[in-house]
Amino acid sequence: MSVILDHSLIEPLHLSSEEIQMDVAVGLYARRRVSLGKAARIAHMSSIDFQKHLGALQIPLHYNAGDWAQDLKLVREQV
Repeated sequence: MSVILDHSLIEPLHLSSEEIQMDVAVGLYARRRVSLGKAARIAHMSSIDFQKHLGALQIPLHYNAGDWAQDLKLVREQV
């Protein structure tokens, strides 16, 4: 997908395309539009690195009982 941005609005910010992708990923995640994994893929990062980036920005992780149950199931399958 391509997104066309008005260069006159973006150029003064001196952002690289990678920084713009990161900002899109963080924004979508913070607004609960995408999962952590999908946001990490948008940002071209591992989930762990993306979580660290969110922590640096003081953006909380979205983690609920369903996520916990899924993680617990995965851990039990590893044993």
